[in-house]
Amino acid sequence: MQSYEIASEEDAWSTLEQVLSDIEAQHPIELTFNNWPTIDLKFKGEPFSSSLTSSTMEGLVEFQKLINRSYAQMRYGGNSRATNDDKKELEIIYKVSEGSSDVTVDFSAAALKMAEGLVTKMSGTEMVVTILGLGIIGATAYSFNKYVEKQKQGDLTDTAKELASAMAAQSQEETKRTEILANAIKSQPFLQTVQEEAEETYNKVLRGSQGATSLTIGTTELSQGDIKNIVRTPRSKSIEVQLNGNYRVEKLDNTQESEFIFFISDESSEKGFNAKLEDKFLLRKEESKTILAEAILGRTPVYLKVNAKELRDQIVSATIVGVEKPHQDDQL
Repeated sequence: MQSYEIASEEDAWSTLEQVLSDIEAQHPIELTFNNWPTIDLKFKGEPFSSSLTSSTMEGLVEFQKLINRSYAQMRYGGNSRATNDDKKELEIIYKVSEGSSDVTVDFSAAALKMAEGLVTKMSGTEMVVTILGLGIIGATAYSFNKYVEKQKQGDLTDTAKELASAMAAQSQEETKRTEILANAIKSQPFLQTVQEEAEETYNKVLRGSQGATSLTIGTTELSQGDIKNIVRTPRSKSIEVQLNGNYRVEKLDNTQESEFIFFISDESSEKGFNAKLEDKFLLRKEESKTILAEAILGRTPVYLKVNAKELRDQIVSATIVGVEKPHQDDQL
């Protein structure tokens, strides 16, 4: 059995990269955690002298809600909710430094519980990619920085604009990490949903921190003005689009109980994205089921009718609503 101990963000990135390089491996894997995932927050200001406000605590509780939702959806599928027993075992720890308002949110016990709960639902490699991907997306300064960077077109103060501009010029290491995370999401499509929910979590944490004169998460420091401007920046709205055409099915995720998630690609435009297909659709459409199965097994094109939502030129959700034989005027 292959064993990995994750004691830092660097361990998480290197392990994730290694496992993704041999994603088809079926050997069992043991995953343990030593003080990771954690995220450090430092609040400054009069209300935060050795104390936290109720609105701040409400924001921090969003981390727990993210963990509970993510685990239930991975473990039970669909829109399932974590059981009371799950919630007890998934409890994250908020460590407040003595004499200050420095908070460390410790997810390590929850991460171990999630790994144990998914061992029978996924292969070892799939479990590692899912848990480490979730940890990186939901509990690292890297992901928070990415969230701030996304707001750079909003009405930020000069300090935040300079920060966003600096982050845009990514180092070689940051570029590599962006590619690793993209590969993880391609491998485990569920992580795309986690990424969207994590951004909502960060927004709510900041919303609850508006009374602070400054907030530092990891190495990123935001002034009170930055916080307020990020929170009030209107969130871009997704638009509904129809993406009908011939596709190839690159990957199938059938770990959810009521739906399948496909990674499909249009070779003519070199674009790929995740799309879900409810199993009840296949039960009603026997011919479509046959066509889709032949395309997957034969690695051949299939015509798909896809309803999707697009945000900032990215597909954020997609649902397959029709399956047909490939159209001759739209061949890949």
